[in-house]
Order: sequence, then structure tokens, then C-alpha cells
Amino acid sequence: MIHIGIDYHKRSSHFVVMNDAGEIRWDGDMPSCRESFETLKASLPPGEPVQSALEAGPNWGVPFDILEELALGPKLSNPLKMKLIGESFIKTDKIDATAIALMLRADMLPLVHVRSMEVRAQKNLLRQRSWLVGLQTAFKNRIHALVDRNHVKPPETTDLFGSRGRAWLNALSLPDPDDNLLKSDLQLLDALRGHIRETAKWIEEALQENPYIPILESLPGVGKLLAALI
Repeated sequence: MIHIGIDYHKRSSHFVVMNDAGEIRWDGDMPSCRESFETLKASLPPGEPVQSALEAGPNWGVPFDILEELALGPKLSNPLKMKLIGESFIKTDKIDATAIALMLRADMLPLVHVRSMEVRAQKNLLRQRSWLVGLQTAFKNRIHALVDRNHVKPPETTDLFGSRGRAWLNALSLPDPDDNLLKSDLQLLDALRGHIRETAKWIEEALQENPYIPILESLPGVGKLLAALI
């Protein structure tokens, strides 16, 4: 079998091709593009089984999918458990790729479960909504701070951004420049809320055929978004 260790980077990656005897058949850098992977495959002995591996990172999905399409048996390693690389005194792309190939050959590579492309796309939608909700919270905190620094007492309400609190905020007049800042932040908050609703709709559409959603929604306290997350 052929074992390929890949130290992947956005522009250029290092490849180490190793056989079962531990001999390095090829070792070098190539651009991180599909053509490089196709060139690598064409250089391999025909008919010989192949497996390859790279570390999980921000951009692992693109090379992994290409390796899968080219039938190069891709696997994804857990970088936190790659002690052989992490504890190296000298750390280079070549050493990293060689270590991955060696551990792959020895069947000692700590692997990460790789979900299907469809599930990964659904997770990206959930991440987008989570990121937007985080921005919404940041804007709410900003508005709270803006009101507080002007020594204005808000109405007695559990949610300053509910219907009653929002009506109060809309009518509130502050000294400049804070009055302009408040109006601007409220407009941005409304825009974020619209994006959150839109993203929630996309999530619902993406998972409407999932047979597990109705089962999960039957549990107490589990709605559409929590069911999608689960």
C-alpha cells in the first residue's frame, strides 16, 4: 500500500509518499490545488491501494473532498493528539508530512470523524446562525452600555429589547453623539435579527427531509433549531 502524508497549507503543501517498507517514493512541495493532487495520483503505481492523511484545520474540507473524489483514501488526523509532531524539536512542513505518513503506515494516526459533505454544509448554516446571535448579543450589550453611561433609567421590563423596551429605546433622545450612535446600533440590531430569521429558515429547509427531526421535536423543550443542532 501507498501512504501519503500531507502538510496542507492554503497556497502550498508538502507531500510525502511512502510505501509499506517505509521507503519514501516522493517528497516535495506542490501548489494546494486540484491539479497537484491529480498529478500526484498519476505518479503512483497503477492498481496499488492508496491511503492519505492530513491534519484537521480551518481549510481541511477542500483537500479532503478532492482526495476522496480521486479515490486516494483520505483520513483526517487530530492535530491535538499528534504528539510526534507537536513535540518535535525541529518543526518543518517536511517533518510534519513525514510524521503523518509514518503514523498512517503504522496505523497509529489519531483520527477525526469526518461527516458527509451534506452534514458539513448543514453545520455551516448552524455556525452562521450562532455567529449572528453572538453579534446580536454584542450589540445589545453595547446599547445597554450606551444607555447606562448617559445615566438614563430604562423602564421596568425583563427585556429591554422586547416590544415595550424597544418602543422606549426608539423614543429615547440622548445628547450627541450618543443619540446618533443609539439609532445606528438599533438599525444594525434590526438588520441582524432579519439575518437570523433568514438563516433559521435556511436551516429548516435544509433539514426538512431529515427523518430524525420530528422525533427530536417530540421531546420536551426541543424545538426546530435545537433539533437541528442535535
